[in-house]
Amino acid sequence: LYYKMHFLVIEDQKVILNRFLFSLISVWIIGLCVHDNIHFLLRPILYNPMIMYLGKVSYGIYVYHNFMHPLFRDGFGIVISNQYLRFVIYFLATLLISHLSWIYFEKYF
Repeated sequence: LYYKMHFLVIEDQKVILNRFLFSLISVWIIGLCVHDNIHFLLRPILYNPMIMYLGKVSYGIYVYHNFMHPLFRDGFGIVISNQYLRFVIYFLATLLISHLSWIYFEKYF
């Protein structure tokens, strides 16, 4: 009987170091954003209207992105073989559904 426990697999040290460094940089950026004196390099990025909109609908993107493949394949009978085209179409569909979810449901909470 073969049983693989995925959570016990030790990753490559380079992968662990990269994830650790990414986490440190992310915490540093969050720390800069928490204070009123947002760093002058981050201000144009974080106050960009498109970034702020994506932040507003980000929960919907998180929730609905998993449903795109079954929706297109099983619901509409559409199979997109080109991975780049599939990514763009799924992303735009997710964004549309997240936008509608924000307007008609989430903003009331």
